[in-house]
Amino acid sequence: MRAASAITSIALVVSVLLPCAQVLADEVSTTAPVVQWYAPFLSGGGYCSEAISFVGAVDNVKSPLFSLRITQHGDSVNPSFSTTLPTDIQALFRSHWFTSPSATPPTIAICHSEPGAWNPPRYQTSLCPPQGTEYAIGRTMFETDRLPSGWAQRMDDIMDEIWVPTMFAKSIFEAAGVPPNKVVVVPEAIDVEFFDPDTATPLPIDGITEATTVFLSIFKWEERKGWKSLLKAYLAAFSRADDDVVLVLLTNAYHSSSDFASLVERFALDTTEGRSMDELPRIHILPPNLPQDQLPALYKAATAFVLPSRGEGWGRPHVEAMAMALPIIATFWSGPTEYMTLENSYPLDIEGLVPVESGAFQGHLWAEPSVPHLKALMRHVVLHPEVPGSTNIPHATLLWCVGGEDERTTGKTRHDSALCAVRRRGYGRGGHRRCVGFPRCTLRRVVVA
Repeated sequence: MRAASAITSIALVVSVLLPCAQVLADEVSTTAPVVQWYAPFLSGGGYCSEAISFVGAVDNVKSPLFSLRITQHGDSVNPSFSTTLPTDIQALFRSHWFTSPSATPPTIAICHSEPGAWNPPRYQTSLCPPQGTEYAIGRTMFETDRLPSGWAQRMDDIMDEIWVPTMFAKSIFEAAGVPPNKVVVVPEAIDVEFFDPDTATPLPIDGITEATTVFLSIFKWEERKGWKSLLKAYLAAFSRADDDVVLVLLTNAYHSSSDFASLVERFALDTTEGRSMDELPRIHILPPNLPQDQLPALYKAATAFVLPSRGEGWGRPHVEAMAMALPIIATFWSGPTEYMTLENSYPLDIEGLVPVESGAFQGHLWAEPSVPHLKALMRHVVLHPEVPGSTNIPHATLLWCVGGEDERTTGKTRHDSALCAVRRRGYGRGGHRRCVGFPRCTLRRVVVA
């Protein structure tokens, strides 16, 4: 059951790729079609980690019906990230990496990036989809109440199909003018064999004992991630003298200083006038480039995960934490509404939607997380560290996507039943049959014991 749950989203991905590839192969040639996945595989960040999980699981399917290639796309290479990849990911890349220009374009191109990178790109990057691609799929998302200017038009002009992670995103994209028949909900994948609380050993963190309540937050240092709300609530909720708690931050710079200790200290002293750092509850900042294979150990060391962000496309650390059996406190707006419930997490209230004050998306709306509610939830977790709604912490709460079949059906049956759902009328590039995903993906929340 656990292995099947790890590739549930991949069942949907493969159920789209298999019939599309087969139809196009039947109409174009007798050779196995090429699926080429373009993504920022060597860059780190959300798109990167999502793409790695997708291609890893697709590779595990070992389908003879198509060959898989992967290509760096959409962002620059981050050496500090790429040199710390686990050995199995390095092997995956070696097996499928493709960088040389080819006279023969892929049958299916998946452009896994923000739309500005799509061909014709607005900055230098690999061309996706290449000219002559039979079927083009764009995988993207956004975190505010609307799409940036020009995105919807590029989606309609360039792509045959758009994959988004949530129904929230689907509604935003369609409201912006993306044709509804192009938008397919494909949730993110999570490898529960990698993020397994039963096999992970806690990461050693200075000053932490078994009695310490450890709040973990993972994010890039930007306004959208709500770090100011996090610090305000944490500093107001606890004191060094009275509470054995610590807030552990794993963060990285994003158009900001990387001296996070100074940024935190300055904000803390400004926010808590009259209190010294020695009086404030502990904050432990980890080095930014934690090797990927140490992430399960980091989650294992925590009591709870907390992130009061203003908007998320999906919320990958949220789901990783849930897979590691942690209670999560997170803003109940945008992407996380897809999987957070009162039974499996601590949904954080918002005060409402407020304008983005600066930057390229000024004027968009995003959430204002409730600091008083966050303070109360963190205090509650100290007293009740178990996952909400259960006396036994569940292994994970995951999303199952099924096409009219019971959750217990085998992956093969689930794929086969999906083949009937994906062949619909309409035509894609070059007059070929249009292949799309489920008309509607049935989301069922399942607690995996």
